[in-house]
Formats: sequence, C-alpha cells, structure tokens
Amino acid sequence: MAAWGYEMGALLGVGSMASVYKVTRHSDRKEFAAKCVPAAEMEQVRELRREYEILKMLDHGCVVRATEMYARHSDAWLCMELCRGGSIEDRIKEHGVFSDHIVVQLARQLLEGANYLARKRVVHRDIKPMNLLLLQEEPTQLKIADFNAAKQLGCRTGCTVMLSARGTQLYAAPELRFGLQWNERVDVWACGLCIFGMLRARHPFPSATHQHICALQQGRLPSVDWGDISKPMCNLVKQCLTVDMRDRPVPMELLEHCVFSTSNKAALGGAAVGWHVVGLANTAATECHGPASLVTCCLLMMQRKDDLDCPKPLQQSRLPCTHAMQKLAKRRYQRLEGEVSQSNVAWTSPI
Repeated sequence: MAAWGYEMGALLGVGSMASVYKVTRHSDRKEFAAKCVPAAEMEQVRELRREYEILKMLDHGCVVRATEMYARHSDAWLCMELCRGGSIEDRIKEHGVFSDHIVVQLARQLLEGANYLARKRVVHRDIKPMNLLLLQEEPTQLKIADFNAAKQLGCRTGCTVMLSARGTQLYAAPELRFGLQWNERVDVWACGLCIFGMLRARHPFPSATHQHICALQQGRLPSVDWGDISKPMCNLVKQCLTVDMRDRPVPMELLEHCVFSTSNKAALGGAAVGWHVVGLANTAATECHGPASLVTCCLLMMQRKDDLDCPKPLQQSRLPCTHAMQKLAKRRYQRLEGEVSQSNVAWTSPI
C-alpha cells in the first residue's frame, strides 16, 4: 500500500481468498482495513472489484464502508473503514454469549442493515458471525462486512429470484440448500442464525443430519435447544427461521417485533408477553389498502428518522403503511405463539 500513500500495519485476518491488513494513510494518519488479493488470481481480482462496486453504492451505518480500490501487476487492494472490535464470532469465542440487552441492540442493527440491503435489492449471501464486525471494542455498533458473495438483483430484466448459490453452507437457507429459487430473504434466515449464536454461542442445528434435512424438506424447523432464551427473543429467531421463504418475514416487518419496542425491557421479562407491551392493541383504525405482498418488494416503508424530517402532511400519508406493517408483525407473533389459528397466514408473497 506504500505506493498509494499508506503505511502497512498488522495482519487482521486471513481468508480462503484474501488477506486483510490494518493500514494508515500518510496524509491524515487515519486508519483503515485493506483487503488484498494477488493479481495472478484474476477471478479473485474481478470479485474484489465487484465487491467494491457494490459497497460504493451502499451508505448505511450498519454496513461497512469502502473508500478506494487499488490495483497493479502484482496485487489488488480494497480499502475499507476499520472495525476495531473484531468479528461477532471472535468476540463470542473470547467472551461467551452477549447479554440480552446487547443482543437486542445488535440484532436491531443487523436487521436495519439487512433491510437497507433489501431496499437496494442487494443479497449479501454470506451473513454469518464471522462477517459481522464491531466498530469498537465495546459491542455497541455492528457492521455487515465481506460482500465478496453479494449480488444485486436486476430490475431492468425483471429478475426477482436467483438460482446460483454462494456463501457458507451452514448458514444457507433451505431454498438455497435444496436448489430452489430464492431472493433477499435468504439473508433473513442467516440473520436468525446469527442472533441465536449471540444468545447461545452455538448454531441451532450445527450438523447436517438426516433428521435435520428431512425436517427442512418437509417445511418444518428441526428441533432446537432454546436454553434460557426469553420467549419474545425465541419468537424473533423463529420468525427469521421460517422454512417457507414465501412466508418468511422481511427485515422491515421484523423491525416491528416487540423486542425492539421502547418497552422491550418488559417484553424480555417473562413468559406472559403480549402485544400490549408495544402499544399495538389499539392500533389506529386507518388501514393501508395496498396488497400485503408489496411488503416483499419493500414498497411499504416504515416510519423512520428521515420520515420524521418530512413535512407533516407527508408524514401522515405514511402512517397507514406503518400501522399496516405493525399489524402484520402482531399477527405473525400471535400465530407463532398459538394465539391465533395456524391457518391464519400473516401474509404470503407470490415470490
């Protein structure tokens, strides 16, 4: 990196196709992480460039940022923001499971990042604890990293599903594992596995046994040892691990789950948890009359900080869609907990 004005630092990690180093820019002494691949491996260089092109179109607090890419005859480098806290996987190995409070915070950031990617029609395809980084030593800010396997779904061609498989088999959604059509919701499945790992320091079904495979093929979640995970958090993970992709909630809906409410302290407290804790029992009568399947296309937008900065008339026009999303989340929670009939599907997407 000296040729481009950087001072080489410590080796941060080594993967199957690249090495990552800490580098310091001479001009302002700012530190970055730089991924290096040898130029002789032309396919790896092309994949590094594709990763850079995807990262340059992304700008979100829960997604690692790329600054520049450099290439020469001997090697190619992708320069990114430095995450000093290491990966979630390394943190769990060193310190064990996270507290429920920290998991709620990190899970929300993970789903916020996944929701942003879904809105951009980007499929990460390799979300796993090793690719979730902590910005600082304190586990307060999570970044989704390593977009080597990422792909943007084409809009001009009308492509809404994919067939090519990439990523880590252990975190592959059932539709990926069995060679079916799939889309962005493979990332939701992986998010659920990561959240479970933060709580239990293990994979819910780590070995691909015949029993596990048969259960997934039959549309059932294999038996899971939930330990002492709270009921609301179990519900969240189970929603992410919905075997049927068509019924798996998108991140936008999962962000309305009661564990992320302002009353999540009460929600995490005991078994008798209802949706009254998030103030949804008396949702406004106004409905959003758009098709529920619009959720999967991310055409129903939640009310976020940028919405609050809009003029009030525009805010009010978005409220019905927000209420509709909250009701979808409420209905799914109740269905999973047996409070409503299992035949009462929360919503089903045509994709």
